[in-house]
Amino acid sequence: MTTVSLEVRKTGRKWSICAGKSILTSYPTEQIAREALVSNAKFWAYWAQSAGVSIANSTPKVVRA
Repeated sequence: MTTVSLEVRKTGRKWSICAGKSILTSYPTEQIAREALVSNAKFWAYWAQSAGVSIANSTPKVVRA
């Protein structure tokens, strides 16, 4: 399983904790988002490795029947 880096990005009007293409959660300010990422780093790392996030960040594969 590949490791996805966590980052805080501006998404629309909010600041989000993101793992690759996936948005894990959003906050109204960058400071609050960064504090949440630092204080719950293990929690966000766990969710960054979840099946849904892994699928969203994987390269698409065409399967022909």
